Amino acid sequence: MGNVGTHTTSDEGGAGVGTHKLDMRVTAALGFMVLASACIGLRATYADEEPDWRWVRAGDITLNLELLTRDGTISAGEPLLGRIQRTNQSGQHIHLLLGSSRGKITYLTVRDGDGELVAAMPRATCLPQIMCPQEYLGGMSWRPGENRSEVWVITGWYQFQEAGEYTVHVQLLDRAKEGLPVISEDRASVRVTPFDGSRLEARCDEIFQPLRKGMSSRTDVPMVARVKALYSVRNDIVLPYLDWIARQWPNPYTCDAIRRIGTERAEKLLDALAAREDRVGKEVRKGAKRTRREPMVWDVVP
Repeated sequence: MGNVGTHTTSDEGGAGVGTHKLDMRVTAALGFMVLASACIGLRATYADEEPDWRWVRAGDITLNLELLTRDGTISAGEPLLGRIQRTNQSGQHIHLLLGSSRGKITYLTVRDGDGELVAAMPRATCLPQIMCPQEYLGGMSWRPGENRSEVWVITGWYQFQEAGEYTVHVQLLDRAKEGLPVISEDRASVRVTPFDGSRLEARCDEIFQPLRKGMSSRTDVPMVARVKALYSVRNDIVLPYLDWIARQWPNPYTCDAIRRIGTERAEKLLDALAAREDRVGKEVRKGAKRTRREPMVWDVVP
């Protein structure tokens, strides 16, 4: 959330433009040197610490998706979280390329009861091999038997506003190979019942209470996932919780969440927060300049 500096140049006599182009070439050269150093450093690290590592293959990693519901259902508009667990079952030290903020190697889609695709997160792109040889590419190293788990906010991407049966599908992709072959995958189903304001409020409160009590580190759902779950709700019922978050941890993302609700009550809350003469008001006024309404990978992944 830091400020991004702006670069200005003078075009008097053409000197400013030439300098700017030179700066760009120098920056590009430095960037290439950094990338090359990182690649070589990665190879050296593995050569010293783990000479037997290899690139991941299909079936090396098991993928398990668990939707965090009480009885396999949520009401329309209720937050839905999912625990994604990955385990290296290959018996070897393996390595795989990571995704980016634009697309993850864990690819998530949602289909309705008719099998129609209703939502899909962006997929990671295959990293061009021309950037550096495959054996030098950076990524994630997994030791034999190592387990990694994350809690994703599924409703950060798709809000399940209509009742019905849905299937959430996750795939772990191999970014180092053309076509992004699937390493492992899993599916889980959820039944969405009609909207129930009382149930939505109870679920929001259940997610929120560990935040208020400072207990998130002692629960199985991390604090950041709880905050993003509340951000994913598009109903006035969540406003008291977002109000608390805005005052406790001032940031423009809370403003985005309030603004996306798009109701008169939500706008009044933003106005009241913006009128404050403290950091809370400053962040809300800063957030007012943002126009983001579409979901991003950030909304889903901690």
